[in-house]
Amino acid sequence: PRLAKNLRNGPARRHWLLIGALAAPAAMIALFHVPAGNETAVAGYVAIAFALYMAAFASFSVTYLAVAGDLVLTPHQRTVLMAWRLAFTALGVLVAGAIAPAYAAASGGGKPGYEAMALMLAVLSTMSLLIGWWGAGRAAREVGVHPAPQVRLTLAAALSALADRRFSVLAVVNLLQLVAAGMAYAGLMYFITYNLGMADALSRVGPVVLISCVGILIAQPFWVKLAAR
Repeated sequence: PRLAKNLRNGPARRHWLLIGALAAPAAMIALFHVPAGNETAVAGYVAIAFALYMAAFASFSVTYLAVAGDLVLTPHQRTVLMAWRLAFTALGVLVAGAIAPAYAAASGGGKPGYEAMALMLAVLSTMSLLIGWWGAGRAAREVGVHPAPQVRLTLAAALSALADRRFSVLAVVNLLQLVAAGMAYAGLMYFITYNLGMADALSRVGPVVLISCVGILIAQPFWVKLAAR
């Protein structure tokens, strides 16, 4: 009965996909529609809005990554699935990093431009995230899912995973990769402006993001073949 229920509803954690798909666009709009106020109040609002956005993002992203473990797939099928995920992630980064700034500039720039950009991204993210939620359920019905785990995950059990050297190495490498990526994205505008001495940093970001995303897309077939070997 548990397996039948999982097949009917999709992966056991699929409801978190729907929560993230609906919450992320709202958080995106809130993040860029900052009310007027003094500097401290504005900074506090942005900090809270960004935290809510990241919580919504995590509810979708973590669950979506876990879907590959729920589905009954071979290791190679799982690798191909993750390669497609990364390819579409690159397309999303391309839209957000290259097209969105241009759209903000075309919408008047400044606060009104970024508010219009947030609305545009909210519409696109709603459609794409709901497709991911629907696709997870369809994939579960087609290939099947593993039975839902009987053990309730606790904080102590999660921390105990760090005792496994293989997991701790992967966790540290992933953490370093995320920190490096975050620093690169956050510092790109400053690097272009101050290190390269270019005043129009916003217009320079698009080509850089385009080159990066094309590299990611080209690399995926090679990584899949390497993983198969």
